Amino acid sequence: MRGYLVDFDWSEIILDLRRAGMGQTDIARAMGHAVGEAMIRQYLAGAAPIHWRGELLLDLWEKQTGKERENAPKRPAEMRRSTPKRPRQRTAALMPTEHLPAVARAYNITVPALLQMLSKKTPSASTEHECGNLTLPGFEE
Repeated sequence: MRGYLVDFDWSEIILDLRRAGMGQTDIARAMGHAVGEAMIRQYLAGAAPIHWRGELLLDLWEKQTGKERENAPKRPAEMRRSTPKRPRQRTAALMPTEHLPAVARAYNITVPALLQMLSKKTPSASTEHECGNLTLPGFEE
């Protein structure tokens, strides 16, 4: 049978500490106020502490329960991204957007026409000026 990843069951660890007679305030105080009572409630709800806070919590759990760390409650680890990955937006040749209006005025063209030229697209018939191939300082190939 193949192994699987496990993580500590932080909510069960908090519940074990509460069964040992500690309240949320006592847990926070015993951890040197590294976490507040609000964080203890989040751990009860399923949040996972960052590494160093988890180490403090496990040390406290070991002291209060008299059990070894290997016996701490565990659950299958969740493999998920903490924040959803956003698609990367393509900027026009990496020119900062605050410079686009000034550059467009300098070349007497509209900002959309400038963006089309910078992204190497053929200007559409709706642009005001036919500029052909335009290179800007710092954007030469």
